Order: sequence, then structure tokens, then C-alpha cells
Amino acid sequence: MEKGQQEMQKGLDDTKNELKEREWSQEELKDSLEKKIDNVEEKINSVEEKIALKVEEKIAVVEEKIEKKLEQVEERIREQVDERIEGVAESFSLISQRMEDLEKKLLVGGNEKKSKSVYMCLPFQSLCLLLQCLCLCLTNISEAVHL
Repeated sequence: MEKGQQEMQKGLDDTKNELKEREWSQEELKDSLEKKIDNVEEKINSVEEKIALKVEEKIAVVEEKIEKKLEQVEERIREQVDERIEGVAESFSLISQRMEDLEKKLLVGGNEKKSKSVYMCLPFQSLCLLLQCLCLCLTNISEAVHL
């Protein structure tokens, strides 16, 4: 009987040892898996940081392109405004010159037309002054656009 008890005790000890080895293996596996999880989390964080940096760089590039495009558009608009202002100023200058020429012709006209020319000259003089004021205003607008 003693032999049977010894064998049972030995079987029991073997089973305990197997359980301890399994527990130890499971602990090692658990530790290993936790390390792997930590490594994966670190890699994910690193990738997220890299992605964030890339996105920020691309945003900066796009913002720079938008600024350049806006500057180009603003410059084109300024040039068009300048051209139109110059065209209008030239037109007013030509009209003013023609008005002065007409005024001279009317003043040079004979004595019989003198009374009529005086009345005709007043509107022409007013128009000339108005045109000169408009030219001055256009020049001021042009200068303001360049600021």
C-alpha cells in the first residue's frame, strides 16, 4: 500500500509541477504579449505623429499656394483698375481739351454771337471744372489702390 501511496504522491507532485510550469509559461506569454502590445502602441503613436507632421506640412504648402494666388489675383485687379482709371482719365482729358477748344471757338465767334457764346461758355466752363475734378479724384483712387 505504501507503494501505491508513493505512486499517487509522485503523480500528485508531477501534476503540481506541471501546473507550476504551465502557470510560469502563461506568465511569460502574458508578459511577452504585454510587451508586444506596448511596442505596437508606440509604433501607432509614432505613425500618428508622423501623419500629423505631414498633414501640417501639406496644410502649410496649400496655405502658401493660396497666398501666392491671392497676391497674383490682387495684382491683376490692381493692374486692371489702373488701366481703367488711366483710360477714364485720358477720356476725361480728351473731353476737357475738346471742351476748351469748343469754348475758344465760341469766344472767337463774331460779335453777333457774343451774347450767345457767353451763355454757352458757362456750361462748358462748368464741365471743364467738373472733368478736372474727376481726373483728380481718379488719380487719388489710383494712389489709394496701390496702398
